[in-house]
Amino acid sequence: MLLPAFAAPATSAALREKVFLGVTSVNDCRYCKWLHTRLSLGQGVTLAEIEQILGDLVESSNMTDPADAAAIRFGRDYAERLDQYDTNAIAALRRHYREDQVDEILAYVRFITFANLLGNTADVFLDRLVVSVVGLAAAPFAVLMHLAAKLDREIDMDPPSPRRRGRANRHRP
Repeated sequence: MLLPAFAAPATSAALREKVFLGVTSVNDCRYCKWLHTRLSLGQGVTLAEIEQILGDLVESSNMTDPADAAAIRFGRDYAERLDQYDTNAIAALRRHYREDQVDEILAYVRFITFANLLGNTADVFLDRLVVSVVGLAAAPFAVLMHLAAKLDREIDMDPPSPRRRGRANRHRP
């Protein structure tokens, strides 16, 4: 259903982007959030609408189109329920959209959920990779510092502390 939705969509590109942002606001994928914010703006979605969707203000907002609000709420609900949807949410969609449009919205929701999971997985991988690279880069310096400290102790380059000086003087005749 996804390929036909992109090839010959039954809904607007602006609605698709709003649904993508609604799901992404739940799954918190920074890459998808960045991309779909820009794509939404290109489809005529206002910055105020984008902020409402990303800020979870769809319920209390003054969204001009109740059908859009129903689709966004459906996507958010789907994402919050982890691949399950509430029968009331699908019924709300059906009040505003034809069956082929409902199927398309569901395909969009599933697609962006998968994309969010991929983005978040890549984010964790990249974070771990950076930490590992920094750790590996710092390891030689840590080893050198350890060896230098060990050498200082072996050749007694550290000046004696006042406590050590007092003990040393006590044993001298």
